[in-house]
Amino acid sequence: METLRQSPRKSDLTPLVTLRGRVVRVDLILPVDVNRMPRWLEILLAPHKERFAQEWCPDYWAALRRLSFLDWRNRWGSVAAQEWFVSEPIPFEEQRSVANLAKRLNIDMAMSADLRHVLAPKGTWRR
Repeated sequence: METLRQSPRKSDLTPLVTLRGRVVRVDLILPVDVNRMPRWLEILLAPHKERFAQEWCPDYWAALRRLSFLDWRNRWGSVAAQEWFVSEPIPFEEQRSVANLAKRLNIDMAMSADLRHVLAPKGTWRR
């Protein structure tokens, strides 16, 4: 199974900067399994998948792509121990689309120093 790269020191808490500028430190478990979408995100995408069903929209990944204009399937995923949605570092020009999607779906988003994005259900940054 394809995985995203490991962080240098798995034992350290990872500092993340939220969209509101707050720094939070979380135990970000890596590597991340690519193509594993958390159940909470499937639930959030369900109405959009139904909306796009009359057009070509075979799965939740397609709905996510239609909402953000980005191909997420091969670059984003999660781990079984955490129900977050974690990206590889992404290009600057795509970061606005990620932020807009997070706002549209009411998801919390944060970014680490290496430009790795983390999406999580609203209110989960207290960890």
